[in-house]
Amino acid sequence: NWSVLTDFNTLTPVRVGHVSNVDISDRTQNDYFAFYYEGVINIPVAGNYTFETRSDDGSKLYIGSYDEANLVVNNDGGHGMRYREGTYNFPEPGAYNIVITFFQGRGGYGMEVYWKNTAHGIGSRQRIPDSAFKADFESPGVIPNSPVNVHANAVSYDKIDLSWEDNNT
Repeated sequence: NWSVLTDFNTLTPVRVGHVSNVDISDRTQNDYFAFYYEGVINIPVAGNYTFETRSDDGSKLYIGSYDEANLVVNNDGGHGMRYREGTYNFPEPGAYNIVITFFQGRGGYGMEVYWKNTAHGIGSRQRIPDSAFKADFESPGVIPNSPVNVHANAVSYDKIDLSWEDNNT
Protein backbone atom coordinates (compact mmCIF):
# COMPACT_ATOMS: atom_id res chain seq x y z
CA ASN A 1 0.00 0.00 0.00
CA TRP A 2 2.62 2.51 -1.14
CA SER A 3 2.18 6.08 -2.30
CA VAL A 4 5.71 6.15 -3.80
CA LEU A 5 8.12 3.47 -5.00
CA THR A 6 9.70 1.52 -2.18
CA ASP A 7 13.30 0.32 -1.93
CA PHE A 8 13.16 -3.03 -3.72
CA ASN A 9 16.33 -4.11 -1.89
CA THR A 10 14.21 -4.44 1.26
CA LEU A 11 11.59 -6.72 -0.34
CA THR A 12 11.37 -10.45 -0.94
CA PRO A 13 10.00 -11.23 -4.42
CA VAL A 14 6.77 -13.17 -4.65
CA ARG A 15 7.78 -14.40 -8.12
CA VAL A 16 10.78 -14.10 -10.43
CA GLY A 17 11.08 -14.84 -14.12
CA HIS A 18 12.14 -13.63 -17.55
CA VAL A 19 10.23 -11.33 -19.89
CA SER A 20 11.11 -9.99 -23.33
CA ASN A 21 9.95 -6.44 -22.51
CA VAL A 22 8.30 -4.37 -19.80
CA ASP A 23 4.94 -6.05 -19.27
CA ILE A 24 2.61 -6.06 -16.26
CA SER A 25 0.06 -8.50 -17.69
CA ASP A 26 1.57 -11.27 -15.54
CA ARG A 27 0.35 -9.57 -12.35
CA THR A 28 -1.68 -11.63 -9.90
CA GLN A 29 -4.00 -8.77 -8.88
CA ASN A 30 -5.11 -5.34 -10.12
CA ASP A 31 -4.23 -3.27 -7.04
CA TYR A 32 -1.21 -3.10 -4.74
CA PHE A 33 1.55 -4.76 -6.74
CA ALA A 34 5.00 -3.85 -8.03
CA PHE A 35 7.53 -4.95 -10.64
CA TYR A 36 11.32 -4.73 -10.72
CA TYR A 37 12.92 -5.29 -14.14
CA GLU A 38 16.67 -5.77 -14.44
CA GLY A 39 18.59 -6.59 -17.59
CA VAL A 40 20.52 -5.09 -20.48
CA ILE A 41 19.59 -2.71 -23.24
CA ASN A 42 21.47 -2.75 -26.53
CA ILE A 43 22.44 0.70 -27.73
CA PRO A 44 23.15 0.55 -31.48
CA VAL A 45 24.57 4.07 -31.93
CA ALA A 46 26.41 6.29 -29.42
CA GLY A 47 24.73 9.51 -28.34
CA ASN A 48 21.95 11.00 -26.27
CA TYR A 49 18.89 8.80 -25.81
CA THR A 50 15.69 10.13 -24.30
CA PHE A 51 13.80 7.54 -22.30
CA GLU A 52 10.17 7.91 -21.21
CA THR A 53 7.98 5.98 -18.86
CA ARG A 54 4.22 6.23 -19.14
CA SER A 55 2.72 4.78 -16.02
CA ASP A 56 -0.19 4.68 -13.59
CA ASP A 57 1.10 4.73 -10.81
CA GLY A 58 4.81 5.29 -10.14
CA SER A 59 7.81 4.24 -12.21
CA LYS A 60 11.54 4.92 -12.47
CA LEU A 61 14.20 4.02 -15.03
CA TYR A 62 17.91 3.65 -14.22
CA ILE A 63 20.90 3.13 -16.53
CA GLY A 64 23.65 1.23 -14.76
CA SER A 65 22.72 -0.04 -11.33
CA TYR A 66 19.62 0.38 -9.16
CA ASP A 67 20.90 3.50 -7.43
CA GLU A 68 19.54 7.05 -7.26
CA ALA A 69 22.81 8.30 -8.80
CA ASN A 70 21.85 6.37 -11.97
CA LEU A 71 18.24 7.57 -12.13
CA VAL A 72 17.29 8.76 -15.63
CA VAL A 73 13.46 8.92 -15.48
CA ASN A 74 11.50 9.74 -12.33
CA ASN A 75 7.75 9.20 -12.75
CA ASP A 76 7.13 8.27 -9.13
CA GLY A 77 4.06 8.79 -6.97
CA GLY A 78 0.39 7.94 -7.09
CA HIS A 79 -1.12 9.34 -10.30
CA GLY A 80 -3.03 8.49 -13.46
CA MET A 81 -1.29 7.58 -16.74
CA ARG A 82 1.37 10.20 -17.44
CA TYR A 83 4.71 10.55 -19.24
CA ARG A 84 8.00 11.58 -17.72
CA GLU A 85 11.30 11.59 -19.56
CA GLY A 86 15.04 11.84 -19.04
CA THR A 87 18.10 11.79 -21.28
CA TYR A 88 21.22 9.68 -20.97
CA ASN A 89 24.41 9.93 -23.05
CA PHE A 90 25.87 6.61 -24.16
CA PRO A 91 29.53 7.22 -25.10
CA GLU A 92 29.67 4.17 -27.35
CA PRO A 93 27.35 1.49 -28.74
CA GLY A 94 26.94 -1.70 -26.76
CA ALA A 95 24.99 -3.42 -24.00
CA TYR A 96 24.24 -1.40 -20.87
CA ASN A 97 22.56 -2.41 -17.62
CA ILE A 98 19.03 -1.10 -17.20
CA VAL A 99 16.64 -1.24 -14.24
CA ILE A 100 12.96 -0.27 -14.41
CA THR A 101 10.71 -0.19 -11.36
CA PHE A 102 6.93 0.20 -11.15
CA PHE A 103 4.24 0.13 -8.49
CA GLN A 104 0.46 0.11 -8.66
CA GLY A 105 -1.71 1.49 -5.88
CA ARG A 106 -5.45 1.52 -6.53
CA GLY A 107 -7.60 2.21 -9.55
CA GLY A 108 -6.27 2.35 -13.10
CA TYR A 109 -2.94 0.81 -13.99
CA GLY A 110 -0.46 0.75 -16.84
CA MET A 111 3.25 0.74 -17.61
CA GLU A 112 5.03 1.51 -20.90
CA VAL A 113 8.63 2.43 -21.77
CA TYR A 114 9.78 4.48 -24.78
CA TRP A 115 13.01 5.83 -26.29
CA LYS A 116 14.22 8.15 -29.02
CA ASN A 117 17.59 9.05 -30.56
CA THR A 118 17.87 11.01 -33.79
CA ALA A 119 21.32 9.54 -34.59
CA HIS A 120 19.68 6.11 -34.54
CA GLY A 121 16.88 7.34 -36.80
CA ILE A 122 14.25 7.52 -34.05
CA GLY A 123 13.18 11.17 -33.98
CA SER A 124 9.95 10.69 -32.06
CA ARG A 125 9.16 8.47 -29.14
CA GLN A 126 8.88 4.77 -29.87
CA ARG A 127 8.17 1.80 -27.64
CA ILE A 128 11.45 0.05 -27.01
CA PRO A 129 11.37 -3.12 -29.12
CA ASP A 130 11.94 -6.56 -27.61
CA SER A 131 15.11 -6.88 -29.71
CA ALA A 132 16.74 -4.04 -27.75
CA PHE A 133 16.52 -6.11 -24.57
CA LYS A 134 18.03 -9.30 -26.02
CA ALA A 135 21.63 -10.25 -25.37
CA ASP A 136 23.54 -9.23 -28.47
CA PHE A 137 26.13 -11.99 -28.47
CA GLU A 138 27.01 -14.51 -31.14
CA SER A 139 29.44 -17.32 -30.49
CA PRO A 140 32.49 -17.07 -32.75
CA GLY A 141 32.28 -20.81 -33.38
CA VAL A 142 35.91 -21.46 -32.43
CA ILE A 143 37.54 -21.70 -29.04
CA PRO A 144 39.83 -18.73 -28.46
CA ASN A 145 43.51 -19.28 -27.70
CA SER A 146 44.58 -19.08 -24.08
CA PRO A 147 46.23 -15.81 -23.04
CA VAL A 148 49.99 -15.78 -22.38
CA ASN A 149 52.11 -14.05 -19.75
CA VAL A 150 49.32 -14.00 -17.20
CA HIS A 151 50.30 -12.10 -14.05
CA ALA A 152 48.40 -11.50 -10.82
CA ASN A 153 49.45 -8.85 -8.31
CA ALA A 154 47.79 -8.61 -4.87
CA VAL A 155 47.19 -4.89 -4.34
CA SER A 156 45.21 -5.14 -1.09
CA TYR A 157 43.16 -7.64 0.89
CA ASP A 158 40.22 -7.22 -1.55
CA LYS A 159 41.90 -6.26 -4.84
CA ILE A 160 44.02 -8.12 -7.38
CA ASP A 161 45.39 -6.59 -10.58
CA LEU A 162 45.48 -9.02 -13.51
CA SER A 163 47.45 -8.57 -16.72
CA TRP A 164 47.98 -10.78 -19.74
CA GLU A 165 48.80 -10.81 -23.42
CA ASP A 166 45.99 -11.65 -25.76
CA ASN A 167 46.93 -14.54 -27.99
CA ASN A 168 44.04 -14.24 -30.51
CA THR A 169 43.41 -12.54 -33.83
